[in-house]
Amino acid sequence: MRQQLGCPNRKLIPSRWLECLWCTRLKRLEGIRMSDVTVVGTGAMGSAIARRFLAKTLDVTVWNRTPVKTQALEAEGVHTDIDLASALRASALIVVCVIDYNASRQLLGSPGIADALNGRSVIQFTGGTPAEAAKAEEWMQAAQVNYLDGAIMCYPGDLGRDGSQILVCGDETEFERWKTILSCLAEDLRFVGDNIRSAKTLDMALLSRFVGLKFSAMHGAHICESEGVSLIELANLLPETDNARRMIETIVSDDFTLGPGSASVDVAKAVWAAMKSQANSRGINSDLPDLFLKWCEAGAEQGWGNLDNACLIKILRQSSQN
Repeated sequence: MRQQLGCPNRKLIPSRWLECLWCTRLKRLEGIRMSDVTVVGTGAMGSAIARRFLAKTLDVTVWNRTPVKTQALEAEGVHTDIDLASALRASALIVVCVIDYNASRQLLGSPGIADALNGRSVIQFTGGTPAEAAKAEEWMQAAQVNYLDGAIMCYPGDLGRDGSQILVCGDETEFERWKTILSCLAEDLRFVGDNIRSAKTLDMALLSRFVGLKFSAMHGAHICESEGVSLIELANLLPETDNARRMIETIVSDDFTLGPGSASVDVAKAVWAAMKSQANSRGINSDLPDLFLKWCEAGAEQGWGNLDNACLIKILRQSSQN
């Protein structure tokens, strides 16, 4: 089949033929629907990924469990597919960005889907723990999938901008094969080794610092409120680019509508839950994730899951009144 298509890479082993963009283009000429990349999951991050690829003139196919969530992307020129197997077959490179690794396994490990993945390359940006990344690699490899795991170190609205960073781990040859396409997503696309746990481990370590700083700043704002000191004065002491300053300004505005440069209570809850899980699995101290997860769970119980996590200041205020 490769020789019939006239592919210049005939010497590639058969399982790699899909990774040749020349073959992809020729299949399009034959009337077979092929894309440069398929994105599975069109939440905030998945949609941002698809738009970045589209902005770089790549041919993009997307799939989401709820088709209505792909309509905006379709209007912008992205191809949508209501059939997951068809969406996977449309591209040699699959980018997965769903709610968690359990959802990913249920989707990609379901009957009939594994065959559609055979020989493809998958990079997973789904949030989770190092242990979950290792399990994903095991079953992906068993399904004859070329697997990479990654961590996106910025908000959806910051993809591709100055300072944006993505960590990728796994087989280095596989990373080099897709480096050009993946570099559309971040200024700093960094390979962090063949240990499939690396990206999630480093992501978790940095998130502990980053999210912990923001949550600590929330407590700082609560200190000021308790002493009758203006939060504006506190915000003005911080650099304009400081995310803690943004959080304090959001508290002052009392508008917790989720914006492009913020994270929801549900997202923060998932982050701290993953850190708690990692700590428990490795037998290390979990006091910090236990505390902040408690705040997030209280906010979720109030129905604030889709609000900016700065709204959790109200949980601290409630505690003070009790």
